[in-house]
Amino acid sequence: MSINSILNGFIFTVRLEGTQSDEYALLFNHTSTGKNALALWTTGEPGRINIPFDSGTGQLVSMLGETSSITWEDRLIIDVTQSPAYLLVD
Repeated sequence: MSINSILNGFIFTVRLEGTQSDEYALLFNHTSTGKNALALWTTGEPGRINIPFDSGTGQLVSMLGETSSITWEDRLIIDVTQSPAYLLVD
């Protein structure tokens, strides 16, 4: 699964602030469905990103196309590496 297929139809909205300056959480919005997606990674050492984000569920997709279902409440806490992961919010 390529980034083009994961974010097809989405447009960049805003960078969400993480706890570290080398953490990236980019919010995208789908132009026709209104659904959200996040691209998440770090340029530093692998770690855990912790950002305020409305409660929800979604599918986390690794750069290699592996998927897992996740749930969060009020804050999104996800392990990040230098390889982007994509969260498709339900």
